[in-house]
Amino acid sequence: MIPAFKSPIKMYHDRVIAEEIAPESLIHIPQTAKRIDTGKKLVVVGVGPGRINDAGVEVKPPCKVGDNITIIPGSGILIPIGNRTYVALDSSHIIGELDHDFVAELVAEKERKDLESRIAG
Repeated sequence: MIPAFKSPIKMYHDRVIAEEIAPESLIHIPQTAKRIDTGKKLVVVGVGPGRINDAGVEVKPPCKVGDNITIIPGSGILIPIGNRTYVALDSSHIIGELDHDFVAELVAEKERKDLESRIAG
């Protein structure tokens, strides 16, 4: 059995690799040139050690393995390996980590309002 967060590629510098996970919410991840599916979320499976910037300061990636992230539209390279799909990207293209509890609340609120409008309608 394959571990939950196992990277097929060792990442260098401040690069990140994330795996596309089946849709679970209404979060919309914009499509890239390689057509990353808009209904999927990304979970980080590998992170590089960081890089040295022009001032000589070490810069670590802003995420860790297991984080659920969203990315800048048009970023990332789609890498299909076996029956899994990965997205490799520069860590500066990560917008942030998704708060799935908050997303679940938003989805529940939207579903409640939709139901109320159908009943009233």
